[in-house]
Amino acid sequence: MSLQLLVENAIKHNIVSRAKPLLIVVKVEKNKLIVSNKIQAKLTSIASTKIGLKNIEKRYALISNTPVDIVNNGKEFKVCLPLLTFTK
Repeated sequence: MSLQLLVENAIKHNIVSRAKPLLIVVKVEKNKLIVSNKIQAKLTSIASTKIGLKNIEKRYALISNTPVDIVNNGKEFKVCLPLLTFTK
């Protein structure tokens, strides 16, 4: 469910067109699920409450000691989610 939220977030906040396709990279690296995209900010900015990201962070804090990493360096937006393993 977090993956879907992150993809929707990327589409919501970035230009997506034939001329400027949005490439969203989803990969697993070092026990983390990484979702990243080049920032292509929409001309009409949508005010962000960041509630979706905060909710993801809170949910992961309940079930994992590894924090969610969110990086926005102005060129790329990246979220690293710890992969969760459950034992019986």
